[in-house]
Amino acid sequence: MVDISINWSTPIQIINFLILMLILNAIVYKPLRKILSERNTFFETLRQQADTAKMMIEEGESKQTQQHNEVIGLGSDMLRRFTDEGRSREQELLAETQRESVRRVEEARSRLAQAVTDTRTQLRQEANVLARSLAEKILGRSLAD
Repeated sequence: MVDISINWSTPIQIINFLILMLILNAIVYKPLRKILSERNTFFETLRQQADTAKMMIEEGESKQTQQHNEVIGLGSDMLRRFTDEGRSREQELLAETQRESVRRVEEARSRLAQAVTDTRTQLRQEANVLARSLAEKILGRSLAD
């Protein structure tokens, strides 16, 4: 059997242990707890700042996406408007060109009709002169007017 006996050194060891605990508490544990508490506070502050920065980034991305969509919408509207204006202008130019073509064709027809009339008149005069000349040669005499 083991014989455990309490002697005069046991209370001294207990007192030594308590004094050592008080000294360690004052020198090591309190500063260590203070440093850990400060560290936790520091990291909590960093975590809050990171959350705030993340929210700001998300808001910025949201605004950027919204602005991007607005710019695309404006660009699409402008493209559609310019396309419509281009088509309208094309139709106007085609109509104007067609009117100009019709006018030129009518003008050419008018000039051609005038040229035909002038040529017919000239040919009739020349035919009369030629017929008179042939008649004089065939008849052998001069025809009086």
